[in-house]
Amino acid sequence: MEEKDGISGSVSLDNSTNVFTNRYLLNNGWGSVANFPFSAITQCVNQSIRVPQYLVTDPSITEIPQCLVTTDAGKTFQFGALHIMESMASLCQRVLFPESEGSHPIHPYHIAEMIAELYSPEFAKNKLNIIALCDVSLMCSVPGAQFVSYLARIRNKEVPLPVCPEDIYDYYLKNHNYLPSYSEICEKTRHHFKGVLKDPKAFAAYRTWIDNAYDVAWDLRNNHPYFILDLLKCNNLLDAYSSFSNLFFKLGTPLLRNNQNEYNKYPLNASNKSWDVEFMQPIKHIGNMLVGGKRSCALKEWCRKSEEELVKQGCSEGMPCHVDERCDMNPSLRSLDKIRCPLGFVWYALGIPLMK
Repeated sequence: MEEKDGISGSVSLDNSTNVFTNRYLLNNGWGSVANFPFSAITQCVNQSIRVPQYLVTDPSITEIPQCLVTTDAGKTFQFGALHIMESMASLCQRVLFPESEGSHPIHPYHIAEMIAELYSPEFAKNKLNIIALCDVSLMCSVPGAQFVSYLARIRNKEVPLPVCPEDIYDYYLKNHNYLPSYSEICEKTRHHFKGVLKDPKAFAAYRTWIDNAYDVAWDLRNNHPYFILDLLKCNNLLDAYSSFSNLFFKLGTPLLRNNQNEYNKYPLNASNKSWDVEFMQPIKHIGNMLVGGKRSCALKEWCRKSEEELVKQGCSEGMPCHVDERCDMNPSLRSLDKIRCPLGFVWYALGIPLMK
C-alpha cells in the first residue's frame, strides 16, 4: 500500500499468490462480449494461446486453450463461461416454457446452441443434450474449449452420439472424472470464503450459508448428478416449480440484484428472518476498489430501500443503512460509524486502512 496510515490509491499487488495469473485464467475462461450484430456462426475452433511469461508460475503450463468464434459479420469473439451460462439458462427456460422461444437475442443466449448445431445438428436436436454439456463444461477451467472439444469428438466419430442426455454426464464421469478435483476446489473455496470474514459470531449467518451451500452442492454433484435434467423432465410445471423451490430454499441465496437494480435475498428454508448475507457484495466491491476500480458503493440502492422500509416500520433510530455522500466519495469512511452498514462492517472487520 502506498502509505501506512491510509490508501491514497489502488493497492500495489504482486503475483506471489497467483493473483494476476488467476485473474488472467478467469478472464480467458469467461469469454468476450460480441459488441456487433450478427445472425450466424460460420466457424468455431479451439486454439492454444501462450500465457504471458510474467504470469507463468508452473513451468509445465505455458499455454492454455481458447475457443474462437467467427461470425457471418466477419468478426470474432471468444466463447466461454459467459455464453455457456446464459445459453443454459435460456435453454432451461425454453424447455419449461416453450412459449418463450424467440424472446432472447442471439448473443449471449443462443451461442452454445448455435455452436452445437454447427458441429452436430443431430446432437443439438435435443435441448437437454446441450444443457447437460453446458453443465459439465462449466465444471472445467476453460468451459468454452471443453464444450467444443466434446462436440468435435462427436463430429469426428471419436465419441458416439448420446442416446440420452444422462450419457453426457456418464461420459465425463468415466473419462474425465471431475468429482475429485471438484471436491478439492469446493473445500479450498469454502475455506477461503469463510476465512475472508473470520469472526464466527459476527458473521455467523454468512458462514452458515457458505457451509450449507457447499454441502448441498456436493451432495447434488456426488449423489444426484442428473438433478438438473430431473428437474427439467418433470411431468408438469407444478412439479417443476415444486422441485425448483425445494432446491432454491435448500441452498438459500446471498444478496441478489435483478436488471432493475432491485435487491432481494432468500433465506435457508424461508425461515431465517435475520439472514444477514449482504457481505458477498461488499467483499467484491472492496476488492474492486483496492485495485483501482469504481468507488461509489454498489449497495446504495439496497441500503436506501432498506432505510425506507425501516422508516415505514417505525424503526428509524440508529439505522446502519442511511445513505450519504460518503457512499459515493469514500465508502471506507462508513467503517468509522458506531452502527455500520454492510460495507462499513466488512471494511472494519478486515482491518483495512481507510482510503483517502
